Amino acid sequence: MPFGDLAAELPVLGRPLREVQDEALRRAGLEPGDPPEEGPYLVLGDHTWVTAPLLRRFLAACPPGGGQLVLTGPFVELTRALQELEGVSPRYPLAVLPGGSPDPARLAALPEVLVGLDERAHPSEFTHPVLAQAAGGELVVSDAMIHTITHWSHLMRVSLMAIAARAEGARRTFEAMPWWRKGWEALKLLARVRSINPYRLAGGLSERGRRCRVHPTAVVEASILGDDVEIGPFAVVRASVIGDGAKIGEHCRVNVSSVGARAQLSRGATLNLSVMMDEAFISQGNGFQGCVFGRQAFVAWGATAFDLTFGRDIQVWHKGLRASSGVRFLGAAFGHRAKVMPHVIIGYGEEIANDGFLVADPEQVARRIPQELSSEPHVVRGGRAVPLR
Repeated sequence: MPFGDLAAELPVLGRPLREVQDEALRRAGLEPGDPPEEGPYLVLGDHTWVTAPLLRRFLAACPPGGGQLVLTGPFVELTRALQELEGVSPRYPLAVLPGGSPDPARLAALPEVLVGLDERAHPSEFTHPVLAQAAGGELVVSDAMIHTITHWSHLMRVSLMAIAARAEGARRTFEAMPWWRKGWEALKLLARVRSINPYRLAGGLSERGRRCRVHPTAVVEASILGDDVEIGPFAVVRASVIGDGAKIGEHCRVNVSSVGARAQLSRGATLNLSVMMDEAFISQGNGFQGCVFGRQAFVAWGATAFDLTFGRDIQVWHKGLRASSGVRFLGAAFGHRAKVMPHVIIGYGEEIANDGFLVADPEQVARRIPQELSSEPHVVRGGRAVPLR
């Protein structure tokens, strides 16, 4: 499992996966617990994130004798990498058993149950050919999704999917309302923001916990803020989930990301499409995209993680071997308590183990500067300041 954690304890939008699973099961009308002595029951892998709409569709399609979920289509093609799913049409660890123990042999004998996701494909917004080839052309969105977590890159992907599922669910709920209810909800939003400015309206779609301190110059749109969150002057937070006690410094930018409890982004830091676990710290630098930061990870100013390759999928470590991540856009993983010092450059798809410590080349640091330094240009060589000529 990523960072050596149990899958059930890994964070999805700041909450342990087991809590997210239990919530999805209850929203689908199920009660989490041990298998009953008699009668049918649902089996869900403890490393599997799933939404309530998918659970409801699966239960509606499942025959009386039970079955196991199978998906096909663009969603599977875009997300299958490193998931270790069996079959050409992959069987997911979600099944209904008619009774008895959930041993692997019984699960393998279950019939396949194909469920439609009502996928909506959004064309890539990138027009530059380099960015377009890395984005993959289309983004598939649905409120009914499932994904196993067997690699650190899956934490980032599931976080993005969970944010997208919330937005898609809200859209479907609004579209299903009668016209008078839609009008009432629109009036409530207008009354809350007191403006018809579209940017102010986007800000009104956010949820704020207790005792949040958000500077009046900050922009917070379509996001969820926990309790005691601080957001500094001119910071921008969009479509993100910010945990209790997190601090977003002045001029920071956080887009479509999950920030854990008591995590901090120092002044001017940038976080896009990424996951920060509890108490992680990111200083000002060149910005981080597609990254995962473990608990209490520390990244000093000026550090950089590459995130974009050209013409081939990014390779990652998986079970001791290099394997394709299935994507051309992916940052790096910083393990729990990992420390990265200034000016370290990390390649795309790389991971730093728990407690790892990286520093830049000390030969590039001027440590022996003559007391009498002439006015001519000097260069740092071998840690010494020497005349350029």
